Amino acid sequence: MRAVLRTALIPAVLLGCSPAPPPEHALNRQRYLDALQLAQPADLSPCAGITDPDLQGDCQLSLSRRLLNAGEWCSQMTTEPWRGECFFSAAEGARDAQKWDKAIAYCKEAGPFSSSCAQHLWQPQMERVLQPHAGRAFAASLPAAEQLYRQWLPHLGERMTTPYWAYYIRAVFRRAEQPDPAWCGQLPNVRQEQCAQVYAQIRSRSAHRPTPRSQ
Repeated sequence: MRAVLRTALIPAVLLGCSPAPPPEHALNRQRYLDALQLAQPADLSPCAGITDPDLQGDCQLSLSRRLLNAGEWCSQMTTEPWRGECFFSAAEGARDAQKWDKAIAYCKEAGPFSSSCAQHLWQPQMERVLQPHAGRAFAASLPAAEQLYRQWLPHLGERMTTPYWAYYIRAVFRRAEQPDPAWCGQLPNVRQEQCAQVYAQIRSRSAHRPTPRSQ
């Protein structure tokens, strides 16, 4: 009986001595680090073995930013928000290279970041519109702002309207030492209510901002 028991225990002892395989999260982390350490990745395949969706998405996003024509690789990604962030990043790169058609197309694929992506296309141009008129009322910069709006509207559609004019109104008020809500009267009637709302938001935030004495 003792011999039988001893024989039966041998496989269990041997199994207990063999090293346990590393947990999946450790394997994923190592695959992630290996992929990011590649000097010159050729594609996104080094991330394929990562089973954690978020870690794989982050891995693919990191590699895509190091590849030529980064936006062409984003369509291979399936996990949000990483896929959207990939297209967002690619759109900014295309914008900086003044490849506007590509930038617009990428923003449309940016999923949850599509609206923010579109704003990043026209915001640098808006800043150039505003720069010569800092501290002045709307009348000084409005013609150029309207021209820029008409330039982008056919490409981005009506979804750009509210954020575009909110950004413009807020930027004019914030650049002024003494912003005046009466300036809203210089805008077209359709923008004046939005102007009053933006001004009220700015004043409310300013009133709740802690002063050095209250901190």
